Amino acid sequence: MLFVLRGPQHGAVFRLYRQSTIVGRGEGADVRLTDDAVSRFHARVSVEEDGVYLEDLGSRNGTTVGDTPIRERVKIGDGDHIWFGSNTIAKFSLMTELEEEALRTLQELSLRDPLTRAYNRRYLDDRLQSELSYARRHGTELSLLLLDIDHFKQVNDRFGHPTGDAVLKLVATSIQRMLRPEDTLARYGGEEFVVIARGTSERNAQILGERIRKQIREIAVAVGPETCRVTTSVGVASTTSETPYDSAAEMVAAADRALYEAKAHGRDRVYLSSATTTHH
Repeated sequence: MLFVLRGPQHGAVFRLYRQSTIVGRGEGADVRLTDDAVSRFHARVSVEEDGVYLEDLGSRNGTTVGDTPIRERVKIGDGDHIWFGSNTIAKFSLMTELEEEALRTLQELSLRDPLTRAYNRRYLDDRLQSELSYARRHGTELSLLLLDIDHFKQVNDRFGHPTGDAVLKLVATSIQRMLRPEDTLARYGGEEFVVIARGTSERNAQILGERIRKQIREIAVAVGPETCRVTTSVGVASTTSETPYDSAAEMVAAADRALYEAKAHGRDRVYLSSATTTHH
């Protein structure tokens, strides 16, 4: 196993299935590390009869075992710390399937919001930065949707926190159903969620936001003789030639401004960061 201790995929667990495993940033790598400091095909891990070996594949930023940069193929052992480039550190471990299962469970618990099962803020920050770097590097589109449940405090005040929790879980489930496997849903704050839509233009992100908005309007939670219903406002930010965004924080800020406009103009609508008109 490779267990990432530091870097964009902090907490990730990779099983080395093959006799020869390529580690790198490229799509053809067996273990993909979404780190700009990692080369497309960075290093190779080989499992042989007398042990496990690591070799650097001419990477730009090098491979280090412990404190020693490797110049040729070296044997690695249980517990060794490996630097792939300058940002990502992984621990090499030999473990049973039971230990692997326990480690993966701990990983999931550390990256997920316990109530909604969406990813948490820590995972979001790392994932958005790596997705933004990937989009810049490959010239692809990326969109961010920031969603906020309208008047959510009134839900808690009128129906109680258990109902509020039920609404949050249903909203998260409704959003997740609208997404592709390559998209990411995270809980951003109390009643705020973020969707990272890879390879998605501003127009398609707007369409997705409208689909999600309409789906959430269908949510109904029975509370005694009453029914609790909610709406959501959505702010969208997308990478374009005019808005390349230098950081994840900058992109989130743009989506937040669009969300503010959606709320200021009546809520239950989708606003684009590049536009000043309502899309409802």
